[in-house]
Amino acid sequence: MEINSRMATMCFNCKQDIENHDSHKSSNCLGALSKRLESMENVLQVPNDDEALDYFSNTKLGEASRMGSK
Repeated sequence: MEINSRMATMCFNCKQDIENHDSHKSSNCLGALSKRLESMENVLQVPNDDEALDYFSNTKLGEASRMGSK
């Protein structure tokens, strides 16, 4: 049994073998992936220090823990 050392590399955009992409297809797939990444960055945005401090200061401090308190 021979194991093929060359694995097909699949495009994350079109799910086809990257070796079959010409320059136009590669450009289109990279552009589509770039747009998806930008939208993910907006959804998964990490707050900066000022936003984190504002959130912390706006939370209720001193509230009794819900675990173990009756």
